Amino acid sequence: MIEVVPSANKNKPYMVTKTDSIILSNGDEMYIHAGYLTDYASIPFLLKIFLNNVGKYRDGFICHDYLYNYRGYFIDPDLRHFKAVSRNWADKEMRYQMQQAGAKDWRIKAYYLAVRLFGWRGFGKI
Repeated sequence: MIEVVPSANKNKPYMVTKTDSIILSNGDEMYIHAGYLTDYASIPFLLKIFLNNVGKYRDGFICHDYLYNYRGYFIDPDLRHFKAVSRNWADKEMRYQMQQAGAKDWRIKAYYLAVRLFGWRGFGKI
């Protein structure tokens, strides 16, 4: 799992402690840099009441946040080679990562629907 610690940022309360990677659905290795701030699942408050189980899906949510923030990802640990992605691809990747983590189908569908309906507000914003 990607290592995180609490951060002082109210909106992004977790910080990645060291550069780490995650394998994507296309086979690429995506690198997430140390110091990256995340809130795991940026979904409306009312939905968090029903979907507030980050646990084993955390890496998938960090991956999704990163793809949204940067509209893409780095494919090398030196963070020099970047691949751009669409919002739709980022959402599908979150769904894939949740499947890989063993999430129940209803939970995957609920999170996927939430990002499709509300994610447009956060795509490309850091």
